[in-house]
Amino acid sequence: MKKNDTTAQSLTVACIVAISDDNEILAACKESQQLHKISIWEFPGGRLREGERLEQCAIRRFKDELNLDTRIVGALNSCTTRIGNRDITVHPFLGQIIGGSPILYEHKKAEWFRPDQLFQLAWPDSDMPIVEQIVERYITQGRII
Repeated sequence: MKKNDTTAQSLTVACIVAISDDNEILAACKESQQLHKISIWEFPGGRLREGERLEQCAIRRFKDELNLDTRIVGALNSCTTRIGNRDITVHPFLGQIIGGSPILYEHKKAEWFRPDQLFQLAWPDSDMPIVEQIVERYITQGRII
């Protein structure tokens, strides 16, 4: 592709929003952005491999990033965000941790948050629609799953 080509590229990502029995959400944070010294939080996940189902991708990437086993118990609406000339489509699944010992392979920390705390964190643009869905679900249903 030429440097000045404006054709949009697309990226498909799957992630797990881990939910505790107390309706807390697990978020992970990579190193802070050097320019602004802001820690960016995210839901562990990653790129879909060819031939892989979205659910498999989400479970695999969660394990790759945090060394934790999960089971999927639901899903949120997929969302597409344009960043530069790339469309990033995120497929978020609701999950529960069922095993493993946490090891932070790619993040500097991982913490549990109540739904009302999520908007206080810095999120990438591609994760904000997920945060909004979680909070809306909690407000309207009193629970996430």
